[in-house]
Amino acid sequence: MRGEVGAFLSARVLRLHPSRRVATVALRPVGRGQSYAGAYVAPTEQLAPVVDLRTSRQLGRVVKVDPVGSGAELDLVVGDDDAWAALAAGTARVDVQVAFTSSIGGEPVGGRPLRVVIV
Repeated sequence: MRGEVGAFLSARVLRLHPSRRVATVALRPVGRGQSYAGAYVAPTEQLAPVVDLRTSRQLGRVVKVDPVGSGAELDLVVGDDDAWAALAAGTARVDVQVAFTSSIGGEPVGGRPLRVVIV
């Protein structure tokens, strides 16, 4: 595979850190190998925006991607009160648009989030 291939993947909320307003979400593996690239930025920066699906309004930002096993955990700083309440209540759906830079033996590698959508 050459160039980037993107996909929307469902994520599930693993942990909430209320004092920091950070939600940690998990992405399932894609393929058999390590398909996600790790990344970290300072809390004031972002790797990708967190947006509301209906309004496209930015709700927060992705600040960390941690490859775990063959999946990944993403730390989202969520500044929107309604989105945070929905995550805490377990009523929000989280989808992540991921781009994969290439593949090895047909398995995607180099996955990085482009956008996180909270519904």
